[in-house]
Amino acid sequence: MMIDARKHVAAFVTIGQSPRDDMVDEIVSIIDRDGFSLPPGAFVQYGALDLVDEAGVADLFPRRGERLLVTRLKTGATVKVSEDRLEPYVRRAVSAATREAGLVVLLCTGSFSCIEASVPILYPDRVLVNYCFSVLTRGTLGVIIPDAGQVEQRRAVWTAAADKAAAEVDILVSSASPYRKEQGRQCEYHEIVSAATELADCDLIVLDCMGYTLEMKNIVRRCSSKPTALARSVVARAVAELL
Repeated sequence: MMIDARKHVAAFVTIGQSPRDDMVDEIVSIIDRDGFSLPPGAFVQYGALDLVDEAGVADLFPRRGERLLVTRLKTGATVKVSEDRLEPYVRRAVSAATREAGLVVLLCTGSFSCIEASVPILYPDRVLVNYCFSVLTRGTLGVIIPDAGQVEQRRAVWTAAADKAAAEVDILVSSASPYRKEQGRQCEYHEIVSAATELADCDLIVLDCMGYTLEMKNIVRRCSSKPTALARSVVARAVAELL
C-alpha cells in the first residue's frame, strides 16, 4: 500500500482516550518483529473521548438495552460506555486521523464498520472474526470478553458471524477483565485463568478485546492447552501486511 510521505504511516484510534501506549507499544513491537522496522513518529494516536470531560464520559454509560463496551481513559481509569452512542465520537476521531495518516487502525473489536474514511481503515472485528472462522470451521469456539454484561451481545455477534461464514461452530462465552490485575494471589490474573479453565474443552479460544495482552494469551494457552487467538496480535499482523 502506498502511504503519502507527508503523513504518518498509521493512526491508531482508541474508543477511549489517547495515548494508549499500553496497547500501541505492543502492537508496534509485533510489527517490528515481523520485519517492519519503522522510524519514530511513524504512528500517531487518537482517542474518541479525547475531547470529552468527566461528565460527558459518565453520560455515555450504557442504558438499558444498549450494547456495552469497556475502555480506558488517559488517567488509567476503566469505564463502560454505550457502543450505540459512542459512534459519533469514534467517527470524529477517525476523521481527524485521516488528515494525519495514510492508514487508520481502530483499537476495538466492537462493530464500527459503518464508519468510513478517505484512507484505508482496518476494522478489528472483521479481521478477527474472519481469521477465527478460517481456522475453525467445525467445533466449539470459546470467546473471552471483558465484562459479564457483554456475554449475550457478543455471543449473538459471534453466532451470526459463524452462520455467515457457514461454520458449524458452537459459541461459548466467558468474561475476564483485561484491566484488572489481582494482587496477592498465586496467579495475578485470576479472572483470565478462570475463563481459560472454563473454556478448556473448546477447539479454539479467542480473546475478543484489544485490551488483552500477549501475556494474557500465553496464560490462556497454558491453562487451557488449546490454540488461542489474540485480537491485538491478529490486528498487528494485518497492519504489517499493509505496510
